[in-house]
Amino acid sequence: MIATSAGQDFLDASGVGGNDYAFKTIPSEVDIARGLMRWLKSQDVKSVAIVAAADNFPQANALAMANAAQEAGIRVTGKETLDKSTTDFGAVLEKLKAGAPDQVVTILGPYTTAFFKAYEASGWKVPLTGRIDFAQALGAVSPQFRESDALSGMTSVTVFTPTQQIPAIQEFVANYRAHYGLVPTQRSFFVYEATLLVADAISRAGSDQPAAIAQALKTTTMPSLLGGTYAPDDHNHAHTPLQISGIRNGQPAVIATE
Repeated sequence: MIATSAGQDFLDASGVGGNDYAFKTIPSEVDIARGLMRWLKSQDVKSVAIVAAADNFPQANALAMANAAQEAGIRVTGKETLDKSTTDFGAVLEKLKAGAPDQVVTILGPYTTAFFKAYEASGWKVPLTGRIDFAQALGAVSPQFRESDALSGMTSVTVFTPTQQIPAIQEFVANYRAHYGLVPTQRSFFVYEATLLVADAISRAGSDQPAAIAQALKTTTMPSLLGGTYAPDDHNHAHTPLQISGIRNGQPAVIATE
């Protein structure tokens, strides 16, 4: 049971892909990219530029975003990669600006702070989206910029956020904090629900035999606190709802589900 990796490669090799005993609950980077692009399309976004860190995870996400944009009929005007040799983030923004995209999709990783400082300095008003660490992004810019409407159009796609105002999610967050003294992350949440999913499958199988448990997992309809169920596709992968976060009253908030 894979509950903490977004890797699409696991899915490609699972179920009909070859490994009948591999199951995945957390959304893949392809799920995440398609969800974001569907939402951007609904907002009449016609073009995006993509900027991502050079590491494996950001690059896998950047590729998925580009493919999902094409599927959704959204034009990709440019792609930029950030690595240790990137020192002039203003120049990166100028390259992205040259294509005049409606929005810029960012998967910045360790370059979030430098990128947002340069974004503030550039004066460019293009909305930013992607996989954004809101706390780090808001901490990178000046109080004046943060309190203006400059980031009011910033959005991010997530697979779980503890700020989501669903009663069951808020109960989970409260219980987790009471037990561990920490705010749960997406890993905390998906491991929790994967554990319940496995326990349910063993119970329904009435057996400790792997084949019986795998068959029970294949036929599960266990609901998620996020909404929907963990019913798997033919690659043994469930598809739970994604959240689109934005800035409301100066704070991150879920503004849509996809």
